Amino acid sequence: MTTPRRITIAALAIAFFGCSGPQDLSRMTIRSQKTDDHATRSVHARVRNTTTAALYLHNVDLKTGVMKTPPPPTIEPGGSGEFLAESAGTSAGVEGSVDYRVGSAAGPRADFYFDNPYRGDSTVGCSAPSGYTATHEWRGDENARVTYTLRDRKVD
Repeated sequence: MTTPRRITIAALAIAFFGCSGPQDLSRMTIRSQKTDDHATRSVHARVRNTTTAALYLHNVDLKTGVMKTPPPPTIEPGGSGEFLAESAGTSAGVEGSVDYRVGSAAGPRADFYFDNPYRGDSTVGCSAPSGYTATHEWRGDENARVTYTLRDRKVD
């Protein structure tokens, strides 16, 4: 005899999947469908290079998320480059850093950090080698925009 629970599951399967009876349940294949591909968090970053030296991409380190648009390999003096990092699915954040070398591929490092978590406060930061300054401007919440600016340090 079928238990009430099995009847309920069979009835639901028939209603939703069009099965004609319990014999069809053994052959039914339920394919997992991809859930919403929309990232719950993102960081669209722009790196402005106002220095007299080119920036050379050295490292991209994502602790969480995916890089949808990678940073450019080189940012010329007076130029800028952009990248887009997103969470990998729903209920997730995005965190990482992008490092450039200043002046040459072996030059000193400028680091641009971001963390846009699913829960909690966002964090953004940047560091510049000696002789330079780095600043950032953060706008937004779930889908944030940040502008990093690297400048030559002014000598007084």
